[in-house]
Amino acid sequence: MKNSTRIARVLFHQIIFLCFVLLLTINLHSHITDEVFDDTLLREINLNFSMDNYWELLENNYQSGEHQYIPVNLEYQGQEYRSVGIRLKGNTSMFYPSNKKSFKIKFDAFVEDQSFYGLTKLNLNNAYKDPTFLREKILYDVMGNFIPCSRANFVKGYISRHYGGLVVNIGQIKMNFIEKNF
Repeated sequence: MKNSTRIARVLFHQIIFLCFVLLLTINLHSHITDEVFDDTLLREINLNFSMDNYWELLENNYQSGEHQYIPVNLEYQGQEYRSVGIRLKGNTSMFYPSNKKSFKIKFDAFVEDQSFYGLTKLNLNNAYKDPTFLREKILYDVMGNFIPCSRANFVKGYISRHYGGLVVNIGQIKMNFIEKNF
């Protein structure tokens, strides 16, 4: 009886130790960018433009083909990122008869070394021709099970505190992606 109690105690301690190691390993694999792509919460991004003609500037920059950014202040989780660069992006979705367009956001366009949870760029896609809003999200989730790829989640998009709609937030493959995955 004493021998079986001792074996049970040793097994118990080994199981506790393995659980501790497992939890420690999970924490080691977390990355600063995980906050931005947490798909268990629906976050909000608010874009505050200081100029009244921002839409005209965005459209003119897109039509010129130069991909110039204009400044915008971005609010996320109660924190403001000042002078973030923003431009319109896309191809066929630009001709969709709606004011809901896709944006590329560059955090260090006007403020050197400014980043957003370790990211310098975000893509906010309007899910053009996808009434379910699920195609891109499911694609990145499935691919992510097999190979390192961009991550995606949904965010509520606001312009000057006016709701613009749900958008698909997709990570830009940059150096932080390489550091996280390789």
